[in-house]
Amino acid sequence: MHSIGERIRELRKEKRLRQAEVGEILGISGSAYSLYEQDRRSLKAEMLITLCDYYDVSSDYVLGFVDERLSPSDYYDLKKKIDVKKSEVEDKLGEEQNAAEIMELLSRLMKIIR
Repeated sequence: MHSIGERIRELRKEKRLRQAEVGEILGISGSAYSLYEQDRRSLKAEMLITLCDYYDVSSDYVLGFVDERLSPSDYYDLKKKIDVKKSEVEDKLGEEQNAAEIMELLSRLMKIIR
């Protein structure tokens, strides 16, 4: 599992940015930013959001909850597809006894990807 610092360092290097440049984006010095990459400081929510927006990755990726680099728009597209499939399942199942159980499972899945 990668740490937050490792993830943001990797993202920065892929963009070929210096720590000072990322610090400027966040409104802090490069040396202050380096502490985040070294996991010596915790990212504030505002900084996390700014970095995720800048690198177009999800906060789940930066925080290490997932290894896939899905952007927020990818999550939105996935949610739309699941909503369509959920509707199709509802239509096909109608009033069957298992419909409630399947709908509960789909609801749980929706909570996971939000």
